[in-house]
Amino acid sequence: MKILTWHLRKDLNLRTKWWHRLLLVVYAFFLIFLFGIFFNNLDFKIFNYPQWKMVSTVGERIDSNLNTLNQLTLSGEKVGEINSSSFSLNIPVSSSAFSDESNKNIYCSNNIINYVQDILAKRSIKNLSLGRKDWASLEEFNSFLIKTDDKCVLIDSYTVYDNYGSEIGKTYFLRPDKTLLMGETLSENYGFHKISIFWSGLYFVGDLAFLLLLVLLVAYIISFFYHKVVLYIIFGKYNI
Repeated sequence: MKILTWHLRKDLNLRTKWWHRLLLVVYAFFLIFLFGIFFNNLDFKIFNYPQWKMVSTVGERIDSNLNTLNQLTLSGEKVGEINSSSFSLNIPVSSSAFSDESNKNIYCSNNIINYVQDILAKRSIKNLSLGRKDWASLEEFNSFLIKTDDKCVLIDSYTVYDNYGSEIGKTYFLRPDKTLLMGETLSENYGFHKISIFWSGLYFVGDLAFLLLLVLLVAYIISFFYHKVVLYIIFGKYNI
């Protein structure tokens, strides 16, 4: 403890000085305020939390029935690539590729080719796409699904503009997920992730410890400057 208190001006009996006690109160509130700023600023956090763990692949929940990805996702879960980092999973759902609204437009089934026409009729969609410039026929579409063993299709769209560059609407179409996900498929390469309470708590405690050490360092620097510079200027080397 002497290493931490060697700089204190014990010769001045500062506890008897009202102005010193007032400064101590201001000092304490300042440190609490500083901790709050650090805690709410992502730049001062060394860990990313909450931490997530994968509980199931998308493929493990797909059966012969037709379900949207939203229906396959349980409460509190997020969809992400297998072994996704917590950093990517902590992106707000509204900003991610798998928002609640987007997941309603993704349909999965082990027999997805049996439901393609039903999806087109239910969602009033006329066009099928395999990622090419021209539209695909139903036969080409189903043949692609069989060849790639794709189990999910999704509703996509592009914006249509007039000759003056003004938006006049959107064209919706159905496409296999493999044509959008860089050759990957939801069933094989994506999973459902849930918050890990243990690891989230551990990382949170680690962040708190780091922030406390940071605040204590600032507190020591202020204390050193106060005792070694400010009080020296006022009282000199010895108490008068």
